Amino acid sequence: MKAAADIVSAGLQWLDKGFTLQKVDETTAGMRISICEGCPTFIQSERRCGECCCPMDFKTTLKFDPFEGITKKTLVECPLGKW
Repeated sequence: MKAAADIVSAGLQWLDKGFTLQKVDETTAGMRISICEGCPTFIQSERRCGECCCPMDFKTTLKFDPFEGITKKTLVECPLGKW
């Protein structure tokens, strides 16, 4: 149970500091979305990745994955390793 309490505590401290998503620069985001748009798994009508189902106009702008953990900084990557 201590591990769960530590996770909750870390999460509350993080939220207290202000929730922000770190973004990549516009050049990087533009390069990423261009690669996605040229990928055969890209669902153009929904602007989603056919592999991970993420909304790519948003995901391509992120530096770190907000779902990988509160304190763990995991870089956002293409599920097929294209960027």
